[in-house]
Amino acid sequence: IDCVDDADLDQYFALDPTPDTQEEIDTIVASDAAFTAGCVERSADLIPFVGSDDTARDLELIRQALGDPMLSFLGYSYGTLIGQLYAERFPDRVRVMVLDGVQDPAEQYLDAVEGQLVAFENALTSFFDWCETAGQCELSDQGDPAKLWDQLAAKVDSKPLPVRGSTRTVGPGEYLLATVVSLYDSGSWPSLSSAIVDGLDGDGTALLSLSDAYTDRAGDGSYPNLWEANRAIDCADLAQPSDPQAWVQLAERLETTAPRIGEGVELTGLIRCAQWPVGPTRLSQAVKAEGAPPIMVVGVTGDPATPYDGAVAVSKALSSGVLVTLEGEGHTAFPGSSQCVDDYVLEYLIDEVTPPDDVTC
Repeated sequence: IDCVDDADLDQYFALDPTPDTQEEIDTIVASDAAFTAGCVERSADLIPFVGSDDTARDLELIRQALGDPMLSFLGYSYGTLIGQLYAERFPDRVRVMVLDGVQDPAEQYLDAVEGQLVAFENALTSFFDWCETAGQCELSDQGDPAKLWDQLAAKVDSKPLPVRGSTRTVGPGEYLLATVVSLYDSGSWPSLSSAIVDGLDGDGTALLSLSDAYTDRAGDGSYPNLWEANRAIDCADLAQPSDPQAWVQLAERLETTAPRIGEGVELTGLIRCAQWPVGPTRLSQAVKAEGAPPIMVVGVTGDPATPYDGAVAVSKALSSGVLVTLEGEGHTAFPGSSQCVDDYVLEYLIDEVTPPDDVTC
């Protein structure tokens, strides 16, 4: 999937996700329209065939081409959806399947959006709490971490921060991305703390580096096609509400439940897939995968990107689901987050030893 040039993606990620003026709103609307038009112009022959169910069927063709009698599958995050759809279609072809950081296929689109934004907000609160108590947080030396985060958000909204050795700047878009990427792994919290301190001092270099890590922007300014493919899959996969009031109501709820991370959802949700020419190609429904061998579901209680509730729901919906819970922070668990989880996963993947259901590490 190819939609826009790399320079256009720089501008796209720099957009203010919480527009305050009609000019900023018009810029977002025009940018999204150009993104969609570019996808249609450059990738019209592929767009109808990249939904998640298409990918699950493609995976079976790959298995056949490789000559593997059975599929051994380890899926992370969105990859867990592909695994579930594969197991539903081809349960007798599954040897072992681990789903780590689980996406629940039964969730309606708005519920999934809300759940993820609230989970990221909770992770940001955990970062603030860590900052006040861990003794490793530069930010806490200057005051209340939450208030300082808000202070910098207002600062970059008023005037973007300069970046050393670059003409690029850090505005609200880059600041939000820098925050979100750091919430995927608590090991990144010291870096976020330091970058916010630099930002308060007027230097956006570290924040931009974090933002670029999230978008996979290379040093030469190039991007992979991750974001274009994500748009094509997301817009093709599930029906998204066309009634503006549904998004307005979500935005109103998020003012309370996710006031920092959830801002801007009303506008971006309304326009992101509004002009997409394909879809939906998948129904919001639970996967049972009747006839599949035991499927191992791994969930982290503090996962910001794929909330833990999804792992619980999927493990119960699957006819042979087995849940392994990691108490902790971060997106996905295997490998390296817990020796306990690693042992269960490796024994299962290699020797097909199924862990007991509903164990906690």
